Amino acid sequence: MTKETVLIVDDDTRNVEFLRDSLLVPSGYTALCATDGEEAVRLALTEEPDLILLDLQMPKMNGFHVLEALNRQGREIPTILITAHGSESVAMEAFRLGVRDYFPKPFKAAEIMAAVERSLTEARLRRDKEELAARLEQVNRQLEQRIEELTILYGISKSVTSLLDLDKLLARIVEATMYVTRAEETSLFLLDETTQDLQLRSVQGVGDREARPVRKSTDNAVVREVMDTGRAALIPTAGTHESPPPESRLAVPLRARRGTIGVLHATRKMAMEPFSDRDRYQLSLFADHAAIAIENARLFAEVEEQRSKLETILIGSEDLIIVTDELGLVLLANPAAADAFSLEMEGMIGKPLLEVAGSEALDRLFDLPLTSNGVRSLEIPLVDGRTFHASLGPVADVGWALIMRDISHLKELDKMKSDFVATITHDLRSPLTAIQGALALLPELGGLTGEQQEFTERAMRNVEHMDTLIRNLLDIGRIEAGLEMEMEPIRLDAVIEEVVANLLGGARSKGLVLQAVVPDDVPPVRGNHTRLMQVMTNLLDNAIRYTPRGGKITVRVEDAGEQVTVSVSDTGVGIPAHAKAHIFDKFYRVEGAETRELEGIGLGLATVKSIVEKHGGKISVESTEGEGSTFYFSLPQVEPESD
Repeated sequence: MTKETVLIVDDDTRNVEFLRDSLLVPSGYTALCATDGEEAVRLALTEEPDLILLDLQMPKMNGFHVLEALNRQGREIPTILITAHGSESVAMEAFRLGVRDYFPKPFKAAEIMAAVERSLTEARLRRDKEELAARLEQVNRQLEQRIEELTILYGISKSVTSLLDLDKLLARIVEATMYVTRAEETSLFLLDETTQDLQLRSVQGVGDREARPVRKSTDNAVVREVMDTGRAALIPTAGTHESPPPESRLAVPLRARRGTIGVLHATRKMAMEPFSDRDRYQLSLFADHAAIAIENARLFAEVEEQRSKLETILIGSEDLIIVTDELGLVLLANPAAADAFSLEMEGMIGKPLLEVAGSEALDRLFDLPLTSNGVRSLEIPLVDGRTFHASLGPVADVGWALIMRDISHLKELDKMKSDFVATITHDLRSPLTAIQGALALLPELGGLTGEQQEFTERAMRNVEHMDTLIRNLLDIGRIEAGLEMEMEPIRLDAVIEEVVANLLGGARSKGLVLQAVVPDDVPPVRGNHTRLMQVMTNLLDNAIRYTPRGGKITVRVEDAGEQVTVSVSDTGVGIPAHAKAHIFDKFYRVEGAETRELEGIGLGLATVKSIVEKHGGKISVESTEGEGSTFYFSLPQVEPESD
């Protein structure tokens, strides 16, 4: 710390020497001495002491004149007045001129030193206060400048982030970079995610729209390094008299959520002013906003592309497509859906789907349980006579998507096929019965040779096989026509126990474990006892036939709210993935080494499906080839009678 200086002004050299040598210097102060008023004014102005010990009566200028001269010069130096001619008027004049303290001669040394310390302490505090005020003012000016810079930067960033057209956005970013950095040339590079190459996407130079700012290999290296490290680079380049004017270069990364996506590069002539750390900070801050804007523009372009594709699909699709929110309010519908329900697309948006469609079948569709693949399916008849296959599936964070495909022609073909089969089977019954009767009478006409007997038995087996096929076809026809389907409350646990008891012997003879897991409080369903017995018999018979010796078959019943669900699981050969879609079709059989030797005509599961659907239920299958299968069917519970 620099010693504080005290100026002693007194024409009595003994007082000067005493104050200097006995009091001030031993206390660590630097002492200046003057014996007249003019010399005191000169030393005060040139040496700028921290305190003046001033005598009143002196040659050339008295103490008051010295103070007046300093005041005229604007010098406010703390002063202690020492005089042998003290009076009240003298004291008043002294204090008027700014004297800090006043001592008549002779004075006490301790009092003088206490006054010196007191005055210097006040001076120190005042000086510290002035310095603090000056620093505070400087900080305020810096803050005001910083706020102004950030406000401008915010405005620029806001104008950039408002753009969604990528090419216009990139051009705006390089223009803003020139403004933020006061650069002569700026360029923007973006990373190609496929090739991992940096591509120059936008550039701007003073007076030259086609400027090529990255002219040297060192510049390319800087851009690549910033891209790889994700850290800004500020590089002043030294020049010589022979070389072009030196430049300062600044490169900052464009950082987005997925990492660094590009680099902003700026060049400024050193003759102007090299880039500073503040330039680097400001451009880095702007680059963060620019990177977000670029990501938003890219996402917007992707969304627009997907929206355009979706719109093309929706408009061009003959299927009815409707998307609803979780409450069933229509969010989106294609023209085919609007035409089917005789509405304008705008008139459907925001309204409940069930109100728009006016279909009780759609109402039932929403109440069905989800299948294993997470959708609900049902055939929906419309008032115009067409029939649609409707699939309703959840859409994450949106609601539901309903897709309805016109299957009217398929239904007509199926009806024609059923009518044809019914006619053929009916017409075949009479000749087949005649053949069967003739074959039965052959042995009565005379003895048959062994070969004749073998041929007769083979013919009889084929006739019986054809008779079984005809009876099954007629049975499906009656089921589809709703014949012999009188409904009443049925307890599925009783049906299952009866069927399991009937087939238990056959399962055990094959070395299979057959078990039923049925709770005691299974709610009743509305159904036909004979047909439900047929469903369980066909499912369990299939499981027994297609499960190798030592396997296991399990029947389970569960209360699923408004439905009762039954599952039949086995550890058999399973169903190939390509066959699952056809497993319930008429006459379809899975071809394979494990099934080739097993008899069947492919009508059992088709019959089961028809019966379940006539009961208002759904059937499905889950299977892994070589591991087994599980067939599920669900039936509506009987609604409790109201009191």
